[in-house]
Amino acid sequence: MPITNPSFEIAGSLPGEADGWTVVTVATLVTIAAFDSAVPQAAEDFEEEWLGNEGFLFAFAAATITVARFDSADDEVEDFDNEWLGNESFVTTIQAGVNGTAAVFDTSVPQAFEDFEQEWDDNQFFAFSFPVAPVTQALFDLGDDPVEDFENEWGGNEAFLSTLFAGPTMTALFDSADTTAENFEDEWPTLILPGV
Repeated sequence: MPITNPSFEIAGSLPGEADGWTVVTVATLVTIAAFDSAVPQAAEDFEEEWLGNEGFLFAFAAATITVARFDSADDEVEDFDNEWLGNESFVTTIQAGVNGTAAVFDTSVPQAFEDFEQEWDDNQFFAFSFPVAPVTQALFDLGDDPVEDFENEWGGNEAFLSTLFAGPTMTALFDSADTTAENFEDEWPTLILPGV
């Protein structure tokens, strides 16, 4: 059915109403979220029905309050010095008369400290310089070249050419018509797209 009076120019029977148009108003029930059950509210005030925590206090009632005490020494603060699973007896130095054995390093020459010089996987004989000794100069190729020129004895690749020598040549031909240039027009398989 076509829409009549689409520009609202023809007045209807009632003031403010357009001819050919019907206004339909639909009202539905809207439920606003309600909080609490004793006194329902439209906002959550976080004061009631929170697992029994709604009776929190903003201040302590008048009462006798005992300060927390730490350690057997009855400290008012935790200084983390005493009664920590036996760790309160740690020492940083060995006192005179205490039965203690200092760590010993190396076996050939025992030391009280690790100098990282002996018994490291036989690496203790490292050198910072080479002793004066006969040396042999490196030689390359079968011709005993003193430098590597990358021209000989590379997997048979030493016979590479940098220029082409004179020889018979043939012009490249394309297509079955023997054209001398590729025009990309012939003998290219026809592609049929599905659905076309």
